[in-house]
Amino acid sequence: MKFAKQTTSGTGDRRWSLSRQVLLGFGVAALIIGLLFGELERWLETSELQQQIHEQSRRTAALLAAVSVDAMITEDQPLLETIIEQVIENNPAIHSLAFENEDGAGLARFVRDRAPDPASLLTFSQDIVFRGERFGRLIIDWDVGPAYRKVEAHVEKTRVYVMVSLLVVMLIFTALIDWLALRPIRRILRRLTELTEGNLRQDFSLPRHAARELAQLGDSVNLLAGTWQAREESRAQLRDREAHYDAVISGAIDGIITIDESGSISTLNPAAEQIFGYAADEVTGRNIDCLMPEPYHGEHADYLGAYLATGRAKIIGTVREVTGLRKDGATFPMELAVSEVRLGDRRMFVGMVRDVTERSSAREMLDRLRRQNELILNSAGEGIYGLDSRGLTTFVNPAAARMIGWDVEDLIGEPQHDILHHSRPDGSPYPRDECPIYATFKDGKVHHVADEVFWRKDGSSFPVEYVSTPIRENGELAGAVVVFRDITERKAAEEALRLAKEQAEAANRSKAEFLAVMSHEIRTPLNGVLGLLGLLQDMELGTEQEAYVSSARHSAESLLEIINDVLDFSKIEAGKLQFEKTGFALPDLIDSVVEVLTPRAQAKGIGLSAEIAPDAPRYLLGDPGRIRQVLLNLADNAVKFTEEGGVSIAVTGVEMARGRARLHFEVADTGVGIAQSQQDELFSPFSTLDPSYTRKFGGTGLGLVICKRLVEMMGGEIGFSSASGDGSRFWFDVELGTVAPEAVRPEPSERFVEGRAVARRVRILLAEDNPTNSLVAKVSLERAGHQVDTVGDGAEAVEAVRRFPYDLVLMDVSMPEMDGLAATAAIRSLPEGKAEIPIVALTAHAMKGDREKILAAGMNDYLTKPVTREVMLEAIERWTGKGAGPEATDREAAAPAKTERDVDRDLDIMSLGRLAADTDPAVLPDLIRSFLADAGARREKILEATRRRDLETLEQETHALGSSAFTFGALRVHDLAREVEAACRQKDRARALRLAEALPEAIAASAAALDDYLRNIDGTS
Repeated sequence: MKFAKQTTSGTGDRRWSLSRQVLLGFGVAALIIGLLFGELERWLETSELQQQIHEQSRRTAALLAAVSVDAMITEDQPLLETIIEQVIENNPAIHSLAFENEDGAGLARFVRDRAPDPASLLTFSQDIVFRGERFGRLIIDWDVGPAYRKVEAHVEKTRVYVMVSLLVVMLIFTALIDWLALRPIRRILRRLTELTEGNLRQDFSLPRHAARELAQLGDSVNLLAGTWQAREESRAQLRDREAHYDAVISGAIDGIITIDESGSISTLNPAAEQIFGYAADEVTGRNIDCLMPEPYHGEHADYLGAYLATGRAKIIGTVREVTGLRKDGATFPMELAVSEVRLGDRRMFVGMVRDVTERSSAREMLDRLRRQNELILNSAGEGIYGLDSRGLTTFVNPAAARMIGWDVEDLIGEPQHDILHHSRPDGSPYPRDECPIYATFKDGKVHHVADEVFWRKDGSSFPVEYVSTPIRENGELAGAVVVFRDITERKAAEEALRLAKEQAEAANRSKAEFLAVMSHEIRTPLNGVLGLLGLLQDMELGTEQEAYVSSARHSAESLLEIINDVLDFSKIEAGKLQFEKTGFALPDLIDSVVEVLTPRAQAKGIGLSAEIAPDAPRYLLGDPGRIRQVLLNLADNAVKFTEEGGVSIAVTGVEMARGRARLHFEVADTGVGIAQSQQDELFSPFSTLDPSYTRKFGGTGLGLVICKRLVEMMGGEIGFSSASGDGSRFWFDVELGTVAPEAVRPEPSERFVEGRAVARRVRILLAEDNPTNSLVAKVSLERAGHQVDTVGDGAEAVEAVRRFPYDLVLMDVSMPEMDGLAATAAIRSLPEGKAEIPIVALTAHAMKGDREKILAAGMNDYLTKPVTREVMLEAIERWTGKGAGPEATDREAAAPAKTERDVDRDLDIMSLGRLAADTDPAVLPDLIRSFLADAGARREKILEATRRRDLETLEQETHALGSSAFTFGALRVHDLAREVEAACRQKDRARALRLAEALPEAIAASAAALDDYLRNIDGTS
């Protein structure tokens, strides 16, 4: 547009026209606004850029500080460099990145090759801190030059755009003013009028009168506005309707395809595109049969042609499953529904398509699973049937029907409980409410039963084991499935096994009883033989007589050794051999072995030496008796089979962690050695190195077997190496605990026992039918250095006194077969010398008249149970030492007075402490176990006697139980037993039975407390 200067009329001044002034004003305004807008845009974008850079720097620094803290702590430079490479690769705006330690020394650094403008670098640092401690820092230099240059370029573009836009607006506005001045009004009016009248001619002239023209222009504009408004409203409604339909079709899950009368595809919605793999423009205009394989490909044209010709629909308005064809050639099952749409005189067809591949696969899988389950159920050897929530049968497999003798069809829908589970094994009715199978679909629990029967159709029953499992549908109990098996054969096998077990147990009991009898019958006279031979050796004998006595004593000792071997082997085989845990000194144990074997070695003229390695621990925790037994057996064999040279015993060991030590014992000799042919059977029972009929060395052949079993039972290992004529080396390893020297208790000797002088070793006969009391007394007296033999009734006591020399008899008053009073009378009638033996009664009777009755029977003294060791030792010294008098002493166990609040009546720990002091802490657990076994047996007898109202048995059992209960701290059991015994003696049946009913509970409570006590001491030993 050209701008010309105009001159105002009448003045001669040259003034710019209004259009020029407006144009100039818009230009200046556009320039100012453009500059201001550009600066504002620059400030806003720069501020935003700086904020973004600061925020990115802060996050980057914090992230780097977190991921690099481990590398900074360990100053792992390769890891730091790896972290830098990953950060630099993902952040091109970072110019340099460095890690420094806490002293400022650089650990890793990266700097890009390009050299940016220093003014465009921004530096950020971050301390690396872990748990409050600073390990260094990282420094990041950001190159913000490219970002600033982008901002500048954007600002310049924005400024130019704004200025150009304003200039364009200015030009338009100026043109509009010029246009609207005169000529545009007439041109627009005519144009608008023609448009409203529908006259589209382009050659029209402008009117000359402005006022009418402006009025006509207003009328025409109004008319045009009304017309256009109505048209736009119609168009908006049409657009909304089209958008709604498009949204429905596009969002449909099923595929929607439209075709025309010729079968050509018009549209595909997105779901159809996804189903068939085509884009809509790929198939638009193509025949629909491109989406169908044969035979549907050819059938479709026939269906469509027939419908258009006749109007009879075969597939229109129906839903059927057909096969579709994807773009890649793959076929798939689909559901197809076709409907007709009329648009004026045109017909269109709409197809709704759904891919049912997954549903078809699921249906096939369900069919396959159903067939498979049917095969499994029909092939299973166990009976299986199902019940619904009413207890009616839903399915039965052939095995179940075969076992109960019914046809499957006859069982479906019937109450299974009434058919096969209606009665118990004894034939009594089995209510359904008590049936575990019925309970399964009531409580939802699995029930496993193995002791019931099912009933066959013919009325017979068979034992079954079954499991009833609940069936749930949507979390609700819907029934149960029962799996059962006929266990007739298993029951028969179990019965046979039970009978075999009972026979084996009976045989073992017979064997144990035989060994017990043989032990008593052989060892008792053998002890007498050894005792008499010992007495003979103390007499003045001639040379020949002394040789005979020595030979006889040696033979008796050999026989005793054989008996001990057989009994030990029997105990091992029966699993009844007990091991103790006690502290002992290794040098003392080795010295005792050497002391026993030295006379034999000297008699044969061979050497015997023993050595303990310096690093072997001296004080150990274990069973010194069993270790001594193994070592003595090996060393004794070495001495026995060595004629010249010598035998050496060596002990080495290493102390391990947690108070344990591994010791290696070795016995080497220079004897005859062992032939290779004999080595494989060396540790077999009854195998000896000298198998000839007239053996030179003797022995049972059990010694090494016992050694091997003992070592293995202690968790150790035993072995040997030998060659015929070249000596032997036997060794064994065991793991033992280690203890402090003060934990080792010195073993008692005959002349000094725990600081108390013993005038001489006394041989005592203990007659006691209670095995627990007998064991406690025997251990207590043997610990004091005395020799104790035990018998279980009065008849055995009389026979023992008649056959062997004893210094004193401790006689229980109440014993089976023959009591203590009758036994005393029988002893007093023995020949002179035997009849004079002191007899001290052990009795729980302390009532008035008991003392006189006991003394009148011929007893010298009596001790009231429970008896402490000190009381027994005083009585023994009084009746076996000088100055003993005939006065009887009523002595009870001395114990400090206690009140009920001071004592736990179920288990008095102080009583157990006294028992441990009187016997041996190491054997206390065995004593407690013996008491528990005895108390359990007596508890059953007391229950039976109470049930039978048998006062005689009740008196005997409570009498025996009372004293032993007091010894082991079961005070409540002791008190109740004494009261029941007294009531029985007074013939007060009602009171005795009433008190006896409380005894089993008291016994159980004390037994539980003793079990806890055993677990505690076993855990600390």
